[in-house]
Amino acid sequence: MILDATKPPPAASDRRRVRSDIPAEAIALLLQATAERSTLRGIALSNAEGVALAGSGDIDADELAMLGTQRAISGSFSAIGLGMLERGEALFTAAIEVEGSPFILSAIGKSEPDAAHVFAAVERILS
Repeated sequence: MILDATKPPPAASDRRRVRSDIPAEAIALLLQATAERSTLRGIALSNAEGVALAGSGDIDADELAMLGTQRAISGSFSAIGLGMLERGEALFTAAIEVEGSPFILSAIGKSEPDAAHVFAAVERILS
């Protein structure tokens, strides 16, 4: 197949393949795409209490949300959390406030997810 370089690719205006008008589903789809793009073993979005709102990957979203929330709030995590990591992996966390509500993004993998992209999309979805 030969691509015409003078024309933008069909997906240039919108990279999403699957959409949903239901916020919880839209966030789950966002996290799934982020996990695939960043080769993450698990990713979760939670509230400040560590309750998973959505997640994707091979790691239980509830466990990852609790671990990530603990790390985001205290700056460290327990030895139990270390057991979730495989060789070469790290726990990545980021926090944001959307319309007065705090959200925490937690991910485990070998590369850091684009948290700014995820949070911008979460803001669009929840607004």
